[in-house]
Amino acid sequence: DGVTGVTAPAYRMVADLGGDALWTSLPGGIDGSPLSSSYDRWLGDYLAGRYHRLVAPSDDELQSRSRE
Repeated sequence: DGVTGVTAPAYRMVADLGGDALWTSLPGGIDGSPLSSSYDRWLGDYLAGRYHRLVAPSDDELQSRSRE
């Protein structure tokens, strides 16, 4: 039928167990919807093997969330 497809894991995560940050790569945007304007925002980074650092929230951020 001429149809081919590739399936592979999309989300990549690297954790430094001695630190408090993670490095992630997510090609489909935050919500994963192909209709979202940010869907391919990080696709180039994902394909190039680049990661984004995620940092744990500060104590102030955690306290402000607990008041909501």
